[in-house]
Amino acid sequence: MKADRPSQTALAVCFMRATDQLVPADRRVLDDHLARSFLTPPYRALLRAMGAGGSQRLRRASMQLLGPSLGGLTGFAIIRHRYIDDALLAACDEGIDQLVILGAGYDSRALRLADRLAGVRVFEVDHPATGGRKRAIVEGHGWNGADVTRVAVDFERDDVRSVLIGAGLTPGARTFWIWEGVSMYLQRPALRATFELIRTTSAPGSRLAMDFWFLVDEASWRGTWWRTAPSLLHVLGEPVTFSMHPEDVPAFLASAGFDTVDVAPPDELARRYVRDDRRVYPCAYTVTAAVRGS
Repeated sequence: MKADRPSQTALAVCFMRATDQLVPADRRVLDDHLARSFLTPPYRALLRAMGAGGSQRLRRASMQLLGPSLGGLTGFAIIRHRYIDDALLAACDEGIDQLVILGAGYDSRALRLADRLAGVRVFEVDHPATGGRKRAIVEGHGWNGADVTRVAVDFERDDVRSVLIGAGLTPGARTFWIWEGVSMYLQRPALRATFELIRTTSAPGSRLAMDFWFLVDEASWRGTWWRTAPSLLHVLGEPVTFSMHPEDVPAFLASAGFDTVDVAPPDELARRYVRDDRRVYPCAYTVTAAVRGS
């Protein structure tokens, strides 16, 4: 991502979430009615082509593009977001003081879930270019939501902990952390540094919801495709660099000072959330963890 350019990956994922609005209400996984507002004109045109505004031929071609050819990646992006919504709402029921969204992109939770986040301080952390574009859209619509502090961070250069505390984050408070669609693009030292940030800044029992990518071990042409496809992301400048099998998560999290609360592999995510024939990307899964007490 160029220093002065909003994240194209965040925009693409926002578009994926917006496509769920094209599904009949009783089969939607995630009812993110605000996602469309963050899209650029080309993405909006594609969304119209997929919906009632497009011809039957365009709708069929668009749905084929976003279905089998992307191997369920759209489905996973939608389900991942819903999974984290559910984990966040469960934490709200137990009581939290702060919500931190790392790499917030065009996350609309502070707007969609504003009633449930009443009294919770929300910190949306992202690159200045992406965060600035989002701020302009939210202010342009005059939307009111939860108590949000937008924190501009260059993840490659800034001390994120210092920047967050400088923005008003309270160390040691009950905090829920969202780290969505990021871990697979990091190297192990950066991953561990973020776990250390979360562990040392939060009260014991604070939760983290995130996702991981892993190499499937299916011995077929399809399995070979799943293993090689991430290399194509080099074209976007965001190659996949970290992989972890779901079975290895509890030990890895324990070494970082966390207890595993839930691990949901692709088949489990499909069982929980899919009510139609959409596919779920088989190389990614979601996790909820808790900061271990001393």
